[in-house]
Amino acid sequence: MMNIPKRLYHYTTLECALEYILPTMKLRIGSIGETNDPRETKEWGFSILNPPDVVPINFLALMSDVQVEMNQIRLKEWSVVCLTQDNPDLILSDENSPDFSYELWGYSHPRMWAHYALNHTGVCLVFDGDSLHQSIINAVSMSARVFCGPVVYGSEHNVNKKDPSAYQVDWNSLSINLQAGLRKHILDHYRQFFLHKAKDWNTECEFRWLVHANESPFFADILYSLREVIVGMDFHNSYLPNLINLCNCRNIKISRMNWQNRTPFKSYL
Repeated sequence: MMNIPKRLYHYTTLECALEYILPTMKLRIGSIGETNDPRETKEWGFSILNPPDVVPINFLALMSDVQVEMNQIRLKEWSVVCLTQDNPDLILSDENSPDFSYELWGYSHPRMWAHYALNHTGVCLVFDGDSLHQSIINAVSMSARVFCGPVVYGSEHNVNKKDPSAYQVDWNSLSINLQAGLRKHILDHYRQFFLHKAKDWNTECEFRWLVHANESPFFADILYSLREVIVGMDFHNSYLPNLINLCNCRNIKISRMNWQNRTPFKSYL
C-alpha cells in the first residue's frame, strides 16, 4: 500500500475555485493529454522487441499502428490529478525551538502561486491525503485501475538506463490482440511513463493519482477531504464573502498567504 502524504495541496485560479470546485465540491481528474508538460503530451516513439525471424509483409504498417495506438491509449485512457506535497525534509519544530520550516510546506512555493494560481490571485486547496484517496476510488468505475505516488525527477537518460524495455514493446505481446498488448505494456511501466518528470519541475514536489479507464474525465467528491482554502496574497477582498459562504457551511478553514521580511507565512481569516 502506497504511503499517502497526510497533507496535499492543489493550486488553482480564483475562477476555477469559486465557480467550479467549491460550489460543487468536486475535483476534476482529467486525461494525461491535458497536462502542461510536453514530455507527456507529445507523441512518443516505440520500437519492437524480439521481432520474428521472418518479418511479415505488414511489419512496417504494424510498427506505425503501434505508435498510433500506444500514444492514443497513453494520452486518452489515462487520467491524472496533480497535487503538491510537503518537502520530505519537513520536520515540525517543537514549541521552544525557532521554526525554519516555512519554505518546506507545500503551500509556500512562490513559483506555484505565480504559475498555477494566476500570479498570487488564486487559491491553494489543502486536502487530507487518505480521505482524498478514498474519494478518488469512489469516483471511478469498478473496472478502472487506480495508482498513486510521488513524481521522481531526473534526466531521461538515467530513466532509460534504469528500465530500457519501457519503450520497447515485445512482439509476442502483440500477436493476439494489439490494443490489449499495448495496454498491458503501459500498466507494467506506468511509473516510468507517468511518475517521472524532468529535473526542471522538481520544486513542485508533485504527488499524483493515476486512473486507467476507457472514460474520462472523473470528478472526485472532496466534501470530506478538503480541510483548508488558502488564498493568495493578492486575492481580491471583494471575493471573500462568496468564499466565506462556501467554506463556513462546510467547516473548511480559510487563511491568507503573505510574505514578510522575505519569509512566507499564512494567517487564518
